[in-house]
Amino acid sequence: MDESTLISLRQHLKKYGQESLLDHFDSLSEADRKTFCGELNNINFEEVCHYFKRTVDGVNEDQDKKLDEQMEPIPSSMHGAVTRTKLSELQRYEDIGLREVSNGHVAVLLLAGGQGTRLGVNYPKGMYDVSLPSHKTLYQVQAERLLKLEHLAAKKFGKHGTIPWYIMTSEHTKEPTMDFFESHNFFGLDKNNLVLFEQGMLPCFDFDGKIILEAPGKIAKAPDGNGGLVQSFKDNILVKMADPIFMGYCITKQADCGAKVVEKAFPTEAVGVVCRVGGVHQVVEYSEITLKTAQKRNKDGRLTFSAGNICNHYFTTDFLKKFVFNLAVWEVIREDEFSPLKNADGAEKDTPSTCRYALFSLHHRYVLNAGGTLVDAEGEPLPLIPSQKELSWDECKVVVEISPLVSYAGEGLADLVSGKKFQCPLVLEKIQKDN
Repeated sequence: MDESTLISLRQHLKKYGQESLLDHFDSLSEADRKTFCGELNNINFEEVCHYFKRTVDGVNEDQDKKLDEQMEPIPSSMHGAVTRTKLSELQRYEDIGLREVSNGHVAVLLLAGGQGTRLGVNYPKGMYDVSLPSHKTLYQVQAERLLKLEHLAAKKFGKHGTIPWYIMTSEHTKEPTMDFFESHNFFGLDKNNLVLFEQGMLPCFDFDGKIILEAPGKIAKAPDGNGGLVQSFKDNILVKMADPIFMGYCITKQADCGAKVVEKAFPTEAVGVVCRVGGVHQVVEYSEITLKTAQKRNKDGRLTFSAGNICNHYFTTDFLKKFVFNLAVWEVIREDEFSPLKNADGAEKDTPSTCRYALFSLHHRYVLNAGGTLVDAEGEPLPLIPSQKELSWDECKVVVEISPLVSYAGEGLADLVSGKKFQCPLVLEKIQKDN
């Protein structure tokens, strides 16, 4: 590198207080100098330094005001719930959402940068087999839900719209994820509608606003967004991909952003809370809330801050462009839509076994609602909930798996199960034909 170029680079770094990045420059080889300069030239220092200043200012402001004093629950006008909505209204929401799918106006974004380390595997959790009877992975279940949703929308409105699926990966998970989908023929999806991309990275700063070096000639970097915050979207075996009812509700409310929540099971449950802080809508993590605030209750006995975030969101393109928004919150039933996979079997909760049980329980209810019955070897109906005497979820006698290609959310099962009795395991894999 010639001297004039180095002087120019040094002046540019000094403008943003980052000239210390070149402290070890003389010790680098010529090849490493060229690589390092290329890395520095690719950084928008004005932008990243602005991000740092904005973050520090926000932290200092929060420290000046107690978080608990600023927290307010979401207004009831913006907080809808499945359990408080008439069936006719739910059907209207669903129709609105399905029409958007039919018109090709819906896409799904999945954040999938993490590995299944806590599960004891070294590959993305979407590739994990939770030992369903079909041995479908989370990715396959999700892909089939999208395919079924496209089918339902086309059948209702006579127009087939596809749902592009964007999967954000890390540099470590992008290649194995693509290889996995390719080796399984994209589970029936159009490969052109599956878009994998790596999460961006930003330089790390110290508390004095100086960019940190991982090693001489190498910038330390971290993910540029909330990948960790919404990671459980992918790991929830019950997640309704592109839920038409949720979309229809948000569209009806003219919301730019929507959050799907469950009612917190108890005050200290380890889930973030959707609320307002200083008039601004946000998710406050459970670790940031004092016990006194977490235990607050309304006159009806329900928790004041009850909207537990399950990391399932709705965004308009205007929201993504401007980040100025009206928020709508949609509360769903936990047993229907939230069973995260975080830990290996043997842990207290959020394991492959609890995920299987949650899916079996949901699908059992689908069969019952459609007029079918599960019976044991003596012909006696199986209980919906395992008895207290059972030692583990694995001993649950209810084993029901309904392919998403058969039913997205319990619809269309009457012709298959009504008036019939079944013994477990019951696996419904038949693909319904268009008619």
